[in-house]
Amino acid sequence: MIIEKPATVSNPQQDTRRISGTVIDATGMPVIGANVMVKGTTNGTITDIDGKFTLEVPKGAILQVSYIGYMNQEIPVGNKSALRISLQEDTQKLDEVVVVGYGTMKKSDITGAISSVSEEKIARQAVANVSTALQGLATGVSVTSSSGSPGSAATIRIRGVGTVNDAEPLFVVDGMPVTDINYLNTSDIQSMEVLKDASASAIYGSRGANGVILITTKKGAVGKTTVTFDAYWGMNKILNNLDLMSGPEWYDYQEQLNTVRSVPINLGLVDRNVSTNWMDEITHTAFMHNYSVGISGGKENDYKFNLGLNYINQDGTIKKSNYERFSVRQSTEKTVIKDHLVVGTNASIARSTDASISERNSSNVYDSDYGVVSNAIRLDPVTPAQNADGSYGYSPYIDYYNPLASIMYRDNERERLAFIGNMYGEWQIIKGLKFKSSFGAEIRRVDSKTFSPVYQVSSSQRNLESSLSKSQTKGHYYTFENTLSYEKTFAEKHSISALVGYGVNGKP
Repeated sequence: MIIEKPATVSNPQQDTRRISGTVIDATGMPVIGANVMVKGTTNGTITDIDGKFTLEVPKGAILQVSYIGYMNQEIPVGNKSALRISLQEDTQKLDEVVVVGYGTMKKSDITGAISSVSEEKIARQAVANVSTALQGLATGVSVTSSSGSPGSAATIRIRGVGTVNDAEPLFVVDGMPVTDINYLNTSDIQSMEVLKDASASAIYGSRGANGVILITTKKGAVGKTTVTFDAYWGMNKILNNLDLMSGPEWYDYQEQLNTVRSVPINLGLVDRNVSTNWMDEITHTAFMHNYSVGISGGKENDYKFNLGLNYINQDGTIKKSNYERFSVRQSTEKTVIKDHLVVGTNASIARSTDASISERNSSNVYDSDYGVVSNAIRLDPVTPAQNADGSYGYSPYIDYYNPLASIMYRDNERERLAFIGNMYGEWQIIKGLKFKSSFGAEIRRVDSKTFSPVYQVSSSQRNLESSLSKSQTKGHYYTFENTLSYEKTFAEKHSISALVGYGVNGKP
């Protein structure tokens, strides 16, 4: 008789042991709330008010210790039961420079409420408008779409509505206040800073009451000339559409309602087998493509330049809606006197065209009865979108506009042309003391055209005379600013900075 020896089963409890430790900074102070994790697992804890922790770890465990503003560390446990871990400051993150008002500061010196959005985060957004690219990237900043038209600007609110009338924040591009940022391309932006409280935006006066959004575009860099090319393609399609009744379903439902109606509707006016999906009639799969070319270079103590070209074309999911823009942006900087005098320019030219559907009545007030989407949802499915003779159908029961006819019988086109640029000079009088003078101009023109031919769909949806309306809006703004700044560092630890300036903004 042979008896087999049972296999040895390891007890998981014997493979782990409890360790303790303390996490401190370079000065010996405890680090509260530091993350302590066993590498490769979800087993972890955080340090208490004294920087202490306890943790069950397996044999050969490696601890990963991390905390904001400090460099991550990996500590092999080995046979130790008590650990003392010292974290080192991540000087790269602490010394990161952000734009503040008319200058820059280290993040470690910031006391106001500021959100900084990097180039990488902005470039990942496949959007036609820069304001939309900020959505979800900055705390305390609400970005909502005010229209579904392609290329439309988003509504930005910083910490809610700050003023009664105009609650828009102030936009400052390369140190120059502008009325909007629709002309910019996401590929041209180096960084965006959002100044949210009074201490950060006070230098802009009442214009900064609703917050300030500072945008820095890409500049030239010393070195060989580099050429970059970015492109993306995409498409938009309405998903999770409303599950509306088909023609037979609607017809049968109305038959049941007729049994309880005081005045039954005449269902003989329509065909039960007609089943119009109005949302499918007014929408289609919309395509979008974007191309950007950047050229950058420079020579040390001589010059730097950057040139960016962009083309974007975006179709809307609603038929006959489209947005197209072509823009050119350049920045140059020339050292006239080494360590003393630098001059430079920033300039952008953008031309865009857009076609959109009309959602307003003759008084230019939004009205749901004129909105093609609201009519597409409310109109009965037994009304044909188009009849066999090519004419557009209308409901015999309710006076809602045929949304497909509203789109096809009206042409709305708008062309925008914008030039925004400034030139500046900076003179270093003595080391640390600089005088900067800048003059900028913003020139805009908007040409709008609306055409409507003669048509008649129903007694209310009709146009008895062809109409064409054109309008043109022009805007000219200028900015002239002069600042004197001083920065000094003492003993490699202490620094002071001061700035005084005078600026004029207005129309010529």
